[in-house]
Amino acid sequence: MDVTEKVIHLLEQAANLGVRAEFVAGLYAVRLAKAGDPEAQTEILEELCKYGSEFRRLLQQRALAAHAKAFVGQQIWYENKSGTLADVRSDGQLTIEIESLQGGSSTRMACDAESVLVITAEQAADAAALPDEKPAAEQPKRRGIVNRFLRG
Repeated sequence: MDVTEKVIHLLEQAANLGVRAEFVAGLYAVRLAKAGDPEAQTEILEELCKYGSEFRRLLQQRALAAHAKAFVGQQIWYENKSGTLADVRSDGQLTIEIESLQGGSSTRMACDAESVLVITAEQAADAAALPDEKPAAEQPKRRGIVNRFLRG
């Protein structure tokens, strides 16, 4: 079993113990279920931390994959070529479809997220917001004389 497989196995064990590890907005976080066994949770965390860099890399890839799925079908820009985000694997690897310059068939290829610029319409970006993000509060409607001056 290589290091990646070992960490995947440990993450599955952790989930069974009520330990959910995740990559959130640049931070690595662990959520502990209240119903879990604190000693077992501590032991699994200690074991996961032995594989620090691989553990963090897997969490980041999983977070990327979960978020990127909201952008499947969107236009992308890759190495000065236009295309479409076709698919996202659970390890964060993207499948893109690059349009042929001659108008023929397109080319499908795998690439990493750092190589791709996703181009979205505003409503698509809003739909892909992180679940914990809350939309900005609506501005209250202005009434009275101030509103007359602002309309102009």
